[in-house]
Amino acid sequence: MKYNFSFLLSSSNGELITMLYVYSAAIVSLLVAIVFLGIFLSRRRDRYKQLALTDSLTGIYNRAGLEDEFGKYMASHPDAKCVE
Repeated sequence: MKYNFSFLLSSSNGELITMLYVYSAAIVSLLVAIVFLGIFLSRRRDRYKQLALTDSLTGIYNRAGLEDEFGKYMASHPDAKCVE
């Protein structure tokens, strides 16, 4: 497959540099937007998880939150006993 790059030879250096700046700015803008979208979605996911695991009025854990924290504690303390 052959590519036709003759437009690069026919344009002046000024036009070429301008095109490169424009395309570079567009790519950087897209990357920044993707990063900010990722941060926004991550924060939203964390907020929804917090709402699902705690009571909205008091902020204390509900049953799902207690089970989640208990599971984390038991995983980090394998020798701990719940009931003797």
